Amino acid sequence: MSNIDDALATALLTENLPDILNRADGGDVLAAREALGHMAFLLSTSNTHPLTGNPLDVPGYVRDYLAKSLARMVNGVDANRAMNLKKSGPKIWSHFDKRLAADLVFQLVAQGCTVLESSMVAAENISGRAELQPCPPAWQAFSGQAIDSATLQTWYYELKEELTGIHQKTG
Repeated sequence: MSNIDDALATALLTENLPDILNRADGGDVLAAREALGHMAFLLSTSNTHPLTGNPLDVPGYVRDYLAKSLARMVNGVDANRAMNLKKSGPKIWSHFDKRLAADLVFQLVAQGCTVLESSMVAAENISGRAELQPCPPAWQAFSGQAIDSATLQTWYYELKEELTGIHQKTG
């Protein structure tokens, strides 16, 4: 950007947009909402430079923020959460997802591992499966989600009887 563009950007923006976007990236909902107006202004072709009449340049940090947000949306994250417009609460897992993950722990325990060891190995395994491109359909709910071994242990104990019944029927 030229000096005139910098001066224009400074005059237009009440706060430093990179700082706003950094706060938004960190989960600050108010900053994310504030950033939307600034980004909409910069992206609109109807907002032109007063001297050249050309649309305003879109800074790289704006492009990066939007690209990260869009990538999260492509991976199934709700648009409001992807743009950090809503605080992310704990994910509510379906019974199927819990059972699928707990079954990995169950199978490792059946092979002689402890529940702790099994849950740690399963957590790594789930992360690996969820990051495959393309992600196997059964594991898509785990894409972009961090699953820790404590959660897997909880699910294992919650579903142990059900999993035992399933494996007895199929085994």
